[in-house]
Amino acid sequence: MKCLVVDSSTDQALVALSDHGIPVVEILLPGGKKLSPSLFPAVKTLFEQAGWKMKDISAIAIGTGPGSYMGVRSAATLGKTLSYALSIPMLSFLSPLAFIPEDCSGSFAYVGDAKMGELFLITGQIEDGLPINLSSTSLISPDELPQIIKEIPWVIEGQKDLRCNIPFISHYIYHLWLEGKLLTPQELTLTYIR
Repeated sequence: MKCLVVDSSTDQALVALSDHGIPVVEILLPGGKKLSPSLFPAVKTLFEQAGWKMKDISAIAIGTGPGSYMGVRSAATLGKTLSYALSIPMLSFLSPLAFIPEDCSGSFAYVGDAKMGELFLITGQIEDGLPINLSSTSLISPDELPQIIKEIPWVIEGQKDLRCNIPFISHYIYHLWLEGKLLTPQELTLTYIR
C-alpha cells in the first residue's frame, strides 16, 4: 500500500510517501503562514523524488490536528482534493502522533499550548510500536497538569524543537489501512481546540 502522508498542523509541516508502512521520501516544510505557497510544490517534488506518479498511491493520510486552524485545514483540503480526484480513500491520525519519540513505549501524554491560558492533552500508550487507548483531545488548565501526568512516564511537550517520527507515523498509518479504517473525504473529521 503506497500512501501520501500530510500533516500541517504545527510550525513544521510534513509531506511524505510511504510504502507498506515504510517511509520512502519525506519533506519537512515551515508551517504557518509560509506553508501555502510551498505545500503543493512540495507534494510534486516528493513524487518526483520517489519516481512515483499520483496514480500509484492507494490512500492519503491526513493529520487532523489539534493545531493551527489554517494548517489543519490546508492538509485536509489537499487530502480531500486528491482523494476525490484519484478516487482513493483517506486515513486520519491525530497530528501529535507524528512527534512521538522513537524510544517511547508504555503510557504517554502529549501536552500542547491551546492558547488563552489552557493546554490540550492527549494520552495513550505505545504497545508493539503502535499507539493504543488514545484519549480524545481535552483542554486543561496548567494547574491540572501535574496531577494528571504524575504517573505517566512519557510526557511530550508540543514545541517547535520536536522532530517528526516519520517511521512511526508511517507504520501506524499502514496498521490503520490493514484494519480497514478507511474514510471518504466527507468522513474526515478535524480536531480544533476551540
